[in-house]
Amino acid sequence: MAAIDNNPLSQNFAIPQNWIFNLKRAPSLSYFCQKVKLPDIDFHESDIGTPFLNIPFGGDHATFTPIELTFKVDQNFQNWQEILNWGWGISNPTGDSKVYNILEHNPKTSPYTLTSDLSIFELDSLNNPIIVWTFENCRPLYLTGPTYDSTITDQPCLTSMVTFKYVKFNINIWTGTSSGSTNLWSTLKT
Repeated sequence: MAAIDNNPLSQNFAIPQNWIFNLKRAPSLSYFCQKVKLPDIDFHESDIGTPFLNIPFGGDHATFTPIELTFKVDQNFQNWQEILNWGWGISNPTGDSKVYNILEHNPKTSPYTLTSDLSIFELDSLNNPIIVWTFENCRPLYLTGPTYDSTITDQPCLTSMVTFKYVKFNINIWTGTSSGSTNLWSTLKT
């Protein structure tokens, strides 16, 4: 897009209901995921002091908040336990490092490793993927416990929230395969 050209690439709005989620390490969580909060980004502006005023100066790094997912808990608590067992394997509360070592030495192609990639696909009006957010090397940071409450009449199921920390993320235009996708940031610069 040239500097003079002020027409957007698309005149359609992103719709909050048009997305799907994939996490290899917790497949049943993918099915029951209800809400995803994409990360906030802080560019850490700094000031240069002068005798008269502080001059704002761009920061030298960015900080990304963890990604948050809200999901419905299935009747057997399978999706909740997938995250719980993963967290237990990483944190190793029993003091026995056997589980941690198994997760650490599993091949990258195995779904049972210390970290897992997480993908969120934005869909168009025909439910075709158009953009993919890929969060690399995610690990669970926080898992809320579902709340039983007999006074609530408008919520038909238990829900829980999980927070994931990740190493980095990419935004790509989907072209059919993850290896064939185009980085969205480089596309917007051209």
